[in-house]
Order: sequence, then C-alpha cells, then structure tokens
Amino acid sequence: MSAPSPTSQGPFRLPVDAHVHGSVDRSRVVALRSVALGEADEALALDPGPLCTGLHPWDVRAESWEDDLHHLERLLATGRFRALGEAGLDRSRPPGSPLQMEAFLRQIELSERFSLPLVVHCVRAASDLLGARSRRAARQTWILHGWNGSLAQTEDLLGRTDFVFSFGASLLHPGSKSREGVAIVPDDRILLETDDSGIAIESIEQEASLLRETGITELRGHLHATWNRLFER
Repeated sequence: MSAPSPTSQGPFRLPVDAHVHGSVDRSRVVALRSVALGEADEALALDPGPLCTGLHPWDVRAESWEDDLHHLERLLATGRFRALGEAGLDRSRPPGSPLQMEAFLRQIELSERFSLPLVVHCVRAASDLLGARSRRAARQTWILHGWNGSLAQTEDLLGRTDFVFSFGASLLHPGSKSREGVAIVPDDRILLETDDSGIAIESIEQEASLLRETGITELRGHLHATWNRLFER
C-alpha cells in the first residue's frame, strides 16, 4: 500500500522539518530540503518539493566565492527556492571572518532582492551577525539554524530581533543549552529540524513538546503556521 499523501492526512497531521539534508519522503513530512550549491541544479531537476540553497561559510573560497554567488543568483531567479541558505559566519572555521563576512553580506542582498527568508549558520559570531543585518538594513526573516545558544543569548536575541529559532537534535542531549532556550521562544518564532543527524523529526518534536509543556498537536499547529508564513508565500 502506498503512503498517504500530505493532503489526505488533514491539517497539522504531518511533522514539520525546517532544515534537512539528503532525500526526503514528502508523503510523511513537510520539509525544507537544504542542498549544497554544487548539488542544487540536480536537486531542481529531481525534487519538486521545497528547497533551500546558499553558500555555506565553510565553503567560501577566495578563488571561487564570487562565481559561486553568481551561480546562486541564477538559481534563485528560477523561483523554485523557498529560502536562501545556509549562509552566515563561523569563527571556528577558515577561511576567516573578513571573507566570510563579504560573502554573507552579498547573500543578505540576494535574500532581500528575491524576498526569501535567510537560513543562518552562526557560530561564535552573534555580534557580527547583528552588525551585518544592520549594515544591509535587512527586512527578510532570518532563521537561526541549529540554534544552541545559551538562555541569556536566546533572551537577548528575542528582545533585539525578530529572528526565528530552529532547534534540532541538540534538544535530545541532556546538557544542551538549547533545552532552556526552546522553552522560552514564542510560538510564532520556533521551528524544528533534523539537519544531517539522521534522527527522526518526531523524536525532536516530542522532546520540544515536553520542554515547552505543550501537546504535540498544539506545537505542530504552531510549526505549520510558521512554515506557511515563511515558505508558502
């Protein structure tokens, strides 16, 4: 017997995975599949579902980043992508902040031009992130992918920005900082994701519901509302 289609299962019946790598069974999950820039053309040809691509800060290279961004611009012009990213800043990895920042600023401009949410990878660079948003006067929604900041960082960003926080498999780790953060993020500023963990989104969803002291059905309703606001425009 074939799997039921999403529409046959009714509203809010499917889990929402806001950031996943690899193949997706779209009959069982509402998912934004994230593909590397070099894989995006193939993904366009083979996957009609919601897609996201961008120049990851780990992949910024002095000899190729400008060509990569021209490629990204051509891809976004197809109208097939629901978000831009991952883009961002990562102080823990080369090629270093100046080059990463330049590539990030250019992708902010593309996010604004194509009216797409920006999926942000940020490691040890929160202050730089806020500076970049201010420099480009960005208005599109930014989604903090795989958020695992401290409670204090989460509270600070909630008060100073309209960022959406996307929580992943770190919720399942007892010592994770994200377990405190997920409990305080407003209903309209939370997403859940599996990234490349291989963990079922239902497991992450279950843990989030426990930490937020809410039922799965209610949580899933909020996740669908945020999905529709960001990705179904």
